[in-house]
Amino acid sequence: RAERAEALQLENAKRTATPVHTSIEDGEGKEKAKVMKRYSLHKAIRSQMGSVALDGPELEMHQEVVKRAKAAGKAIEGIGIPAPESRAAGQTVTEDSGDYGANLVPTETRGIIDMLRPKTILQEMGAQFLTGLTGDIEFPVNEGGIDAVWAGEVEDINNTKNKYGKREMKPKRLASSVLVSLQNLMQSSIDLEQYTATDINRVMSLALETAAINGTAPAPIGILNASGTNVIAAGTNGAAPSWEQIVAMETAIYSANADADRMGYIINAATKGKLKTTKHSAGDLNYLMSMAGEINGYRAGISNLLPNDLTKGTGTNLNAAIFGDFSELLMGQWGFYDLTVDKTSKKKAGMIEITVNQFLDVLVKQPKAF
Repeated sequence: RAERAEALQLENAKRTATPVHTSIEDGEGKEKAKVMKRYSLHKAIRSQMGSVALDGPELEMHQEVVKRAKAAGKAIEGIGIPAPESRAAGQTVTEDSGDYGANLVPTETRGIIDMLRPKTILQEMGAQFLTGLTGDIEFPVNEGGIDAVWAGEVEDINNTKNKYGKREMKPKRLASSVLVSLQNLMQSSIDLEQYTATDINRVMSLALETAAINGTAPAPIGILNASGTNVIAAGTNGAAPSWEQIVAMETAIYSANADADRMGYIINAATKGKLKTTKHSAGDLNYLMSMAGEINGYRAGISNLLPNDLTKGTGTNLNAAIFGDFSELLMGQWGFYDLTVDKTSKKKAGMIEITVNQFLDVLVKQPKAF
């Protein structure tokens, strides 16, 4: 169907003299999607246990990942699986088989009640997500220096020149390890496999976004800890949000020439509640956060990934808030992850240990934009 649709689109393009852009990458992507529909995560795991051969789509995907890993200077220790090139870093691995997996084996088990997790927000706010990376990424930075001066008709002036620095993105390891019983591995359904893969993907997405907001080494450095951002003082021991602070946050961005068309706030639920019940000033009918969910006309994203346990002076359980141009935030994903299966350490308990390694990084391109 895809080929017929492509042919029809090309034919229509010829009639209207409108070019149709096709590429080898498009074809490869479609072929990869077909292969992934037949891909079985559990078969790939069992191949590492020696119970089945690694062949078919599982072998094809493994060989593709080995090539990607080699290009990135990494070695695959177990079986390689392509990382989903989507909203955030993804990893597929079966869930704990103790209290949870055992309850999912019976065929009468229906829809799973999902765990409540914080909302991811950064891409919605404009952060850029780079996928399929191979080697290290480097961004030259123009730090200024060229100047212009007023001078007389024949007066000599001094030469000026720009100074250049660089900012880098390098793969940093995000790992997950889980125990799975042999019985659960053999009996679990396709639905369970898909669910656990989605759940682990969500967990990894949350880990990446948490790092992008508030990460410290060895994780990527997030916005709240990046050097050079605009920090607005909020009292010796912290302070309740005020109209003056909101204006100060916006003023700092404009003063740094870092303003953009799509700026916005990200806050957590506690801060949202405070803003929606705090008026601009005494006798003013307007609240700091409008009924439409905007703060001084700017959009506001709500996520509990922003910390609510900060301390300052004697103040505890304080909340963070960020305003800025989130297109200046990059999240990078190296296009593979490494899945290994340990079938010996827990063999007496009838369990295997699955470990997954994913490689990611975050870059705040222009700290003054936050």
